[in-house]
Amino acid sequence: MGIKKGKPHRRWRKEEKLVYVKLHLEEHMSIREIERRYGVHNGLVSAWVKRYLEDGEEALEPRKGNPYAALHTSKSLSEVDRLWLIVAKQEVEIARLKKRILGGRSWCKQGVRYWQRKDYEVVEELRVNYPVDFFCRIMDVNRSGYYKWKARQGKLNRYEKDRILLTELLKKAHTELPSHGYHRLAKDVFQETGWAFSHHLAHQCCKVAGIRAKARKYHYHPPGDESIKFTNEVKGHWNATEPLQIVVSDMTVFKVGATFWELTLLTDTFNTTALKPSRA
Repeated sequence: MGIKKGKPHRRWRKEEKLVYVKLHLEEHMSIREIERRYGVHNGLVSAWVKRYLEDGEEALEPRKGNPYAALHTSKSLSEVDRLWLIVAKQEVEIARLKKRILGGRSWCKQGVRYWQRKDYEVVEELRVNYPVDFFCRIMDVNRSGYYKWKARQGKLNRYEKDRILLTELLKKAHTELPSHGYHRLAKDVFQETGWAFSHHLAHQCCKVAGIRAKARKYHYHPPGDESIKFTNEVKGHWNATEPLQIVVSDMTVFKVGATFWELTLLTDTFNTTALKPSRA
């Protein structure tokens, strides 16, 4: 027997509940029979009987309702209720500012799930003073999502497990090939395991694990330094007194298709004539 829409729920006194409980326990009247005779829903009677058997008559005392349940939706609030609602909203805004959630959720590089987790953390911090449902409503947060997030605390999801495994594979590849950067390491892991993943993910894993390529770096030598491998025979005197005394060479390498060609031009400084070029 349901309640018609728009009508308030009836509040049962302790004495009334006790009458129906004793009808069932002492006079052995079934709960369905009580519903047919007196119009009391069988679910209510079952709950009362269960509470009476567990905690006695004190459990049948009327429970106090949630004072914050309708604050955010009520159209006519008393001055005290209005102040309660303002204080609660201010606490939410302060907690959000502490977590850098300015003006609610918005898209950023962390993603929407990042903001949802931060909202759940705010609810977890403030639930000591207010009900969870009240905060979820004024913050526009899904209550079931909050409880799922709370149940997942301390547990790794499959994405976090994949990142840990990928980091270990990248560390192994880096140990074997320390000169490879994250692009080459990602390619090495893919060729070994067949695991397809983005290079951005490989970069993030390498950054967290502190993996950096140990490549041999070029050391800059300022111009004008004399070569220590070959002695300088000319020493700035380019005026030759006879042919082939001083010959200058210039080499160029270029690629044609899959073949590399090397072109070397030889010039005699005596009369600045080009000698026969050679190619390889």
